[in-house]
Amino acid sequence: MCNAKTRPMRKIKSILTLIFALNFLTAFAHKDRIERPTTYQFVFQNQDTIKLSNPSDSLLKSYSDDIVSGKRKLQSAKLLFATGEIMTFKNNGTNWTEIIIADDNKVITIPDTTIKKISEIHFATIALLWNGNDKQAFNSSYFYVRFDIGTVKDFNKYPELNLSFSGQKFSKAIVWRQISENSKQWKDF
Repeated sequence: MCNAKTRPMRKIKSILTLIFALNFLTAFAHKDRIERPTTYQFVFQNQDTIKLSNPSDSLLKSYSDDIVSGKRKLQSAKLLFATGEIMTFKNNGTNWTEIIIADDNKVITIPDTTIKKISEIHFATIALLWNGNDKQAFNSSYFYVRFDIGTVKDFNKYPELNLSFSGQKFSKAIVWRQISENSKQWKDF
């Protein structure tokens, strides 16, 4: 039974519950969707072609490490995502010459000025991220590709390159470097 003294307390509890629920929903309302390729096709300089469909992490890391170390000379790589995007990487034996991301209707090429700066690509770390409210990266107002680069680690981590896209156009590249055990710092690439 409710009396005059408990009514204000119930209203306060209801208001606090509503505020908590709204804060909780706001905190989790937006998350980036993260997709990793489902298929990796590597074409090597000796014309060997390897196709990995849903590879184990250890198998993919093994191929990726061989590419980074130069044990396997990569000519091109084609990565397919379950959501329809395709990434293509081309190498002339020494340098990256082309990086493209596409879907059924659109193709975006990474500028040569950015590609020239990329040394080694750790294919096992490639991920495509975008607004989680959209089903596909190209439908989102923004998306980015994230992967590790180089051969030198800081605090046991390779630098991470983010290639950002806005309005279905390349917008910028930034690199994250580990500056301590628990923190990273970014700068334009």
